[in-house]
Amino acid sequence: MQIWFIVAHSHLQGISKNGIIPWKCKNDMKFVKNITTAPGLKNGLLMGRKTFGSIGSALPGRETIVVSSGTPLNPSIADIHFVNSIENAIQKGEDLGLDVLWVFGGGMIYDQFLKPEEQGGFRNKIDGFFITSVPEFECDTFIHTNICDILLPVKADPVYHSVIHDRPSIILETCTDGVYELTAFSRLPIGDIHNQWFTILDSLSVTK
Repeated sequence: MQIWFIVAHSHLQGISKNGIIPWKCKNDMKFVKNITTAPGLKNGLLMGRKTFGSIGSALPGRETIVVSSGTPLNPSIADIHFVNSIENAIQKGEDLGLDVLWVFGGGMIYDQFLKPEEQGGFRNKIDGFFITSVPEFECDTFIHTNICDILLPVKADPVYHSVIHDRPSIILETCTDGVYELTAFSRLPIGDIHNQWFTILDSLSVTK
């Protein structure tokens, strides 16, 4: 099972305000749906209780694993699995036979994954990142670990390499509020990255 980090954040790594994403980018929403439901793969979304509450239900075509210490561990809801820790969420993904477990938010889940193992985190388990950079919006929830410090610790010998080979990033939309730009990085050999994803990436185009 691969574990991939998928997130949209502002330049200050803001991700939401009052539990709601404060920007609208239809191309990013379409990309997230397509990449997390890629055909031929069994996908799961790992998220915290508040993120699940903001969504309100399981997203079609994906297993949903919710980390919540205050929720019963065996709810009778199809495709939704409650666990009490990230460690158990990863194990649940393995038990479900997932091909890809997507780290889906919110802020506490992202930060816990990004911490090094000696601090109780799961950084070394992240196989790759899909990151949409958005213009600066007012946010009250942030990712506190600088993701760039993880992606490019040593420029001469980076741990992660770009998945988008013909260009460093993909412009998803150019709007009046700014540019929405997708980047992707992997620590896996290129041959281990799912071919379905390249088809999805190749289909993206600029929207003015």
